[in-house]
Amino acid sequence: MSKLGDKIKEIRTSNNLTLQEFADSLGYTSSSTINKIEKGVNDIAFSQLVKLCQLYTLDINEFVDNTIINVDLLKYSLPNLEFREINKDNFYDVCMLDVNSEDKEFVASNEMSLAEAYLFKTMGAYVLPIAIYRNRVPIGFIMITKGYVGDKIKGDYLNNYCILRMMIEAKHQNKGLGKLALKQLIEIIKSISINESFIWISTEEKNVKAIHVYEDNGFKKTNDYCGEEIILKYDLSK
Repeated sequence: MSKLGDKIKEIRTSNNLTLQEFADSLGYTSSSTINKIEKGVNDIAFSQLVKLCQLYTLDINEFVDNTIINVDLLKYSLPNLEFREINKDNFYDVCMLDVNSEDKEFVASNEMSLAEAYLFKTMGAYVLPIAIYRNRVPIGFIMITKGYVGDKIKGDYLNNYCILRMMIEAKHQNKGLGKLALKQLIEIIKSISINESFIWISTEEKNVKAIHVYEDNGFKKTNDYCGEEIILKYDLSK
């Protein structure tokens, strides 16, 4: 049984609910679903975890492991743009993606980003690396983080989601795909946000092309910096 499964079972039993009664309260049709969640066989969807906390007046921070929040990426995919988790089947394909030569000074390699994903997880951060596909071919990479993102950023930024990496492969640039991907990415972050007030992203001030894409999607420049990169914020309260 998983630790999360243990906690969920404890909530059910402390409220004197049967498996079926508990399933009904969360919108599941079968008691076996709850049974499998309690045993750690199945994961509970993040949306259901939020509902559980609302129904039983619980603090979601007691349940969320910062390294694991299940997101249905396909829900946010479009006919010509698909989001997939990075796994053994596409890891090397994503590592091979590269940007235009003039953009390389602004974007870390995907190999470095995925190495950082491992490091940040060991530091207790939430990390979600995503592969972007078009017509079943990987064309880009995005990485969402929250918590530890290196030693250059402190304060409230650590308590809000960061789009730490975003790139579109060179031959697929200048087609509006980056802007479209960012729009959908914002919706993904909104779906997992609870108490967060903003999304932030940083880039070098001379990276005018990227800043233009961010501002077109509702990000605003701040007076804050992550190292030498200017920070832009997207207000989640709107």
